Amino acid sequence: TFSYSNETSLRIAATSAIMTLLRIPAFLPRFVPKFPPGKIAQALALPYPTTHLPILLLAAILTSLKLPVSNETNAANFLTAFFGLQRTVLVSTAEVVADMSGRITIIPHPTDPGSVIAPDVPYAFMFRTFHFTKDLLEGQMLRSLATYVLCMCLQPPPAQPPTTGPTGEAGVAFPAVAQCPPPPAALLDLVANELLREEDHVRKTAPAPFSTQMCLYLHALAVLVPFHAKHSAQSPTVRACA
Repeated sequence: TFSYSNETSLRIAATSAIMTLLRIPAFLPRFVPKFPPGKIAQALALPYPTTHLPILLLAAILTSLKLPVSNETNAANFLTAFFGLQRTVLVSTAEVVADMSGRITIIPHPTDPGSVIAPDVPYAFMFRTFHFTKDLLEGQMLRSLATYVLCMCLQPPPAQPPTTGPTGEAGVAFPAVAQCPPPPAALLDLVANELLREEDHVRKTAPAPFSTQMCLYLHALAVLVPFHAKHSAQSPTVRACA
């Protein structure tokens, strides 16, 4: 069903792929060569959050999956296809711009109410997701998955063959599967704002002093700061998160 482009088919296909990948490891070597990675960006460009949800989850699984050890997953052809798939998923997600309907092209700036984010800025999908999902029932899950995928874009996984150990061969450094575009400084402010908002919500409603959402935002902030160290030091929003 990934051969179709409408939102219902994409949603069903992504959900089916997720369930099969998680339950049947032997499905992975058959899935990777046939999956069209461009469908991830195509689905995220649609203005349908209910479609974004399984697509983001599929992107998160594909880019963070530890390969099982088998003859098939150790084959050079499979590894080339799998790492290429991860690269395409990450880079295309970072480069998603305005949705296909053209209805959402103005993205408010996270800290300057009088400014907007250009629709073709890298990670524009992240800005859209954080801004336009606050009132949705599935909004928190969408923002969580978007934050996780953002971290994978900024810290791509290594192109490491399957191994039974946690880090593979000692002393061997594997290159990253992708090099995504650097994030704009406004993305740092966006994540910092969300972290402060989530912290305030947790303090008022949760028995524990933290939440999964807070941990995701903290991770994203830690990944983002090195890209804009000077901006981080000068931003009152970022400094408030310290």
